[in-house]
Amino acid sequence: MSMRSHWKQGLLSFILVFAIVLVLPGAARGEPASPGNGDAYGIERALSAYLALEQGALEKTYDAGKLAVYPEKERLLRYGNQLVPELEKLLSGQEYDYQRLGFATDMLGSIRTPQARQVLVQRAVNGARLPATAAALRQNQDTGMIRSLLDNLVNKDGSPNYAVQMYLSRMGDMAALESNQFYLAMESDDERRIQLISVLSGSEKGRALLMDDYRKLTDRQEKNLIISMLGSPIEITHWGSPPPDATRLTYWLREVAAKDGDASCRQEALAALYKAGDKTALAKLVKDTEEHGTFRENSFWGWNLLYTLNEQYPKSFVARGIAAYERVRGLEYFVVDRPSEDGIWWGYEYGDKQYNPEVEIPGFEAFLRDYPGHPATDSASYRLGRCYEIKGCYAEALNLLLAASQSPNGALKWDASQRVIFVADVVMSAEDAAKTLVDGRLNPELVPLVEYSYAVKLLRANQYAEADRLLTAFIDQYDGQDVYEQVTGWGPSQWDFWNKVRGQRDQARNLAYLQDVSNQKGEIGQDAQYKLAAAIYHDLYVYYNHFWQGGRNDYLWVGHIAETYDDSSEQAKIRRFLAGHNNYYQALNLFKAMQAQTGLSAGMREKVDYNVALCYIHLKYYGYEIRNLYSEGELDNLLVESLNAFIEKYPNSEMMAKALLALGLEEPNEKALQELIERYPDTGEAKKAREYLVKR
Repeated sequence: MSMRSHWKQGLLSFILVFAIVLVLPGAARGEPASPGNGDAYGIERALSAYLALEQGALEKTYDAGKLAVYPEKERLLRYGNQLVPELEKLLSGQEYDYQRLGFATDMLGSIRTPQARQVLVQRAVNGARLPATAAALRQNQDTGMIRSLLDNLVNKDGSPNYAVQMYLSRMGDMAALESNQFYLAMESDDERRIQLISVLSGSEKGRALLMDDYRKLTDRQEKNLIISMLGSPIEITHWGSPPPDATRLTYWLREVAAKDGDASCRQEALAALYKAGDKTALAKLVKDTEEHGTFRENSFWGWNLLYTLNEQYPKSFVARGIAAYERVRGLEYFVVDRPSEDGIWWGYEYGDKQYNPEVEIPGFEAFLRDYPGHPATDSASYRLGRCYEIKGCYAEALNLLLAASQSPNGALKWDASQRVIFVADVVMSAEDAAKTLVDGRLNPELVPLVEYSYAVKLLRANQYAEADRLLTAFIDQYDGQDVYEQVTGWGPSQWDFWNKVRGQRDQARNLAYLQDVSNQKGEIGQDAQYKLAAAIYHDLYVYYNHFWQGGRNDYLWVGHIAETYDDSSEQAKIRRFLAGHNNYYQALNLFKAMQAQTGLSAGMREKVDYNVALCYIHLKYYGYEIRNLYSEGELDNLLVESLNAFIEKYPNSEMMAKALLALGLEEPNEKALQELIERYPDTGEAKKAREYLVKR
């Protein structure tokens, strides 16, 4: 259907609804149609006039924070709240019809009733990103609307609502005043403070308020964030034109750089001034870092500034440290100075083979001693931590990786913080964890991670009762504390860490009970064995280390762990880990152990054989990392063999339809699908088989 046809169809639907809802009831009473009573002809004319306008002209109007003016709009607005439900209908199902979405949003903003405003706020909260939405919100803003948006700065899942943040930053002085009051009233650890700094930095009034707020703050990280945000609009690389308050921002940054008692904040201001084109700021920054070092709270250590500083001031603290780093590393510090492959520079590599512990341990220990507070300390700490990891010195490794995540540069924050969890969860054994906890060298911030990881490792080793005891002790000691944030610097977000850990403890207790009963002879023991395997099969997170907060797969892929799959030693690490971590693999081993038993009842053996096939299905589609447990094609063969064996052995099984469907879709096997349709024609499985055969 053409775009013109879409317009006509939508227009006719809109007119028809109004004709039925508004015109016909009046006509039935013999009353003449009028704008206030549902003038369908007037609505049609207004819509036609609007749709004839140029989209580009409307965008410019909305970008200026204004609503559109067009023929017949006032006539249409006379319907008031009667329009609201019809406009909501126009907004639904029109995801890519931007002109129609813009029209409906514009009308809602022009109606100016509480009902219309409520719809606008909900659209903003739900992430609508139209210039018309920003204009409508701005034209309707009042204290209630702004506070409603402020209350929705965080989504239901706990993540930042960037759409609301964007709209608040574009709503002018009233939004700035309300946002600032909201900001000042917040607790110091409220994560929304960061969003509100961004909101306030987006308007001239908001920036002025932030400059005043700055004097009252004591938190270095928050002060540095404000400096960075206020410096951003005047950077010479900024995509927009200089703001009207550029001179005031420059003067304020110079005052901070000259008078702030915190060297970290002075350095942040000097870096912002340099990025704004003040060439003298770089020399002052060099002098300040020479006297005070650098700080983890600084956000300015992008490679461009460092590169320039290193070239122009080769005798500076920063340049001397870079030279010392390169002597240990045996490679240029800046990636762009390293040899490239077809113009592509590769960054950090993964896997143990790129490290030389015998050289790097003494070398980087000396570097960290001689250059504390240097931007390269994150890389030095990371590499030193990895070297200690390779040597099996896990307390030192974890301490240094944590330090790398907290170092000034910040480029390795994510890699280092995730590697901390990777070492505790994947690399270390249960015995390693136990030894690390008693040797006294572990950073206290890391103790909860290792204590919890030790309990999970015992759980994976089927020591359920001991795991229950340790998880209970962990909960009793730390329940409700942000132990995850202490390790990585990030809050628990939407993961609901403690409820998940409590559920894991309860499952450990349940598995311990079933394990105990499974030692009994006869049907009672067999039933408990089956329930034990089934409980593990159904619980995807039974062996999960919740310090990952749902980010394990991200680290395996974005963190390039997958790049080491051609390395046998790296594969062995993942293989050992998966054998305990993967619930389907653990359940499969329990079901296969039952298969090997004599004396199982016929009904129990049938269920066990079927569940073996189910485990293979889940393992096949679990993810790429399963290739560490099975060679290429091996899992496919095992799955098909188990399904064929089940179908042959249990021709009258209640699970036969499901087994035939699984086999039919797996190979694919048309014969199995046809048999399924013939034997079980009225089942959902047969329906899926027919759909599959038709598509083929």
